[in-house]
Amino acid sequence: MIDVKSLKDGDSVEGAFAVRSVDGVGEGLRDYSKKTGRFFVLRVGNSGGDISLKYWGGKNPDAVSALFSSLAVGDVISVKGRCTNDSYSKQLVISVNEEVRYGSPEEYVKKAEPGEFDASDFLPTLPEDVIDRLKAELTEFIRSISKSDLKNLVSSFFDDETFRKSFEKSPAARQNHHNYLGGLLEHSVNVAKLCDTICGFYKLDRDLLITGALLHDSGKTHEYSAGASIDITEEGRLIGHIQIAAERVSRKAGAIEGFPEGLRNKIIHMILSHHGELEYGSPKLPAFPEAIALFHADYMDSSVKNTLQEIENRDGEDWIYSKILRRHLTTK
Repeated sequence: MIDVKSLKDGDSVEGAFAVRSVDGVGEGLRDYSKKTGRFFVLRVGNSGGDISLKYWGGKNPDAVSALFSSLAVGDVISVKGRCTNDSYSKQLVISVNEEVRYGSPEEYVKKAEPGEFDASDFLPTLPEDVIDRLKAELTEFIRSISKSDLKNLVSSFFDDETFRKSFEKSPAARQNHHNYLGGLLEHSVNVAKLCDTICGFYKLDRDLLITGALLHDSGKTHEYSAGASIDITEEGRLIGHIQIAAERVSRKAGAIEGFPEGLRNKIIHMILSHHGELEYGSPKLPAFPEAIALFHADYMDSSVKNTLQEIENRDGEDWIYSKILRRHLTTK
């Protein structure tokens, strides 16, 4: 397995990678500006990290287009190329060139056959001891909920063995924060910890806030699929994790005898509003203190983790530009 994080300019690269993202024409597949031909850009990686790959096509643009069209997120590809500091993106990339005068006649990108590689080798995951610790912390948070209606609601999710196993192994994102196996568990426990701390400063309904923290991203167990890469499911694309979670909470609360409708509506509102702004995908704006606290706890954990991951992935640069956070970040 190639150690992506140790690669440097001039290194030869030969090994297998999973395709993380494939953009369409104009993004991934592009025409040369001053000559006939095409090139494309992929994001690839393994369990050790991700890197961009640039494939420079030769005199047959149709062959390059056919290769590009054959690739999809989650495919495993065999690659032979070299690392270069890309002048456009200002990042280290794997460069694969068809033209002998620029590269090697043996440089290539080939789609691997099914069964040729173990898909689990290509996704980063939290260490088992960390997952075990987080699972214990999750269980303790559930036990700490004193109101029976809320404890019964949360338990109706986590007593379901299928859901719990999926929750404990799922990523929290495809490309952003906590985008690794165990990421959803880590993010949810972190948000619960932040919410618990917030309750020490303000007079809030702790049980309601912890319930929101543990369930706010529960829809991500159906939004993402994890093979050789993390992808978005059809349900995730058409509905999204916010609406998926809200519908599940509504259904499970309705199945609990005597569950107060006002309490049900508050929890659903916290899920629908936890992104904080309409432009960030929340269909509702936070409308009471616990909903506002959940939004800020979720935003804090996701944005700090985004920053840490971006700095880690761009080691060696004093300043980097974050497209996610839309600002320059210092790595010093």
